[in-house]
Amino acid sequence: MKAVADTSVLIALGAAGHLDLLHKMWEVIFIPGAVFKEVQPERPGYAAVQEAMEQGWLKVVKTQAPGSLPVWMGTGEAECLALARQIASDVVLMDEIRARKIILSHGFRVAGSVGIVCKALEMGILDKSDLANILNVWSKINFRIGDNLIAFLKQS
Repeated sequence: MKAVADTSVLIALGAAGHLDLLHKMWEVIFIPGAVFKEVQPERPGYAAVQEAMEQGWLKVVKTQAPGSLPVWMGTGEAECLALARQIASDVVLMDEIRARKIILSHGFRVAGSVGIVCKALEMGILDKSDLANILNVWSKINFRIGDNLIAFLKQS
């Protein structure tokens, strides 16, 4: 399966020490250049992203943003859509709700950080004992997650 990832997923999972979940679930993850530029050394998850690239399972692919998208859509999100089209991706890994709707309207499956963690718990590649740490890290990096999603994760 081919997966394209946006910045927030890389930061959320990388900061929590679980970026490897992406590799376990999809083997190779593709990111557009704009997403790579958004994961800066001062941002959480940067070291994990660099390590994944060195290991060869996180690959940066040059692409251009598609035209006629909403003004509010960020360059990284737009390039994720373009890259998903370019490589015929099976899924786009993205958290931003409005952008997810656009991605879905173009016929792609979407998964966010919470969904990835839920699926990893279900698959047995993440232990329930890791969940408290993930939520704690997400709180520290101001990862936006509602109380309903937190409750959902804890029940997974």
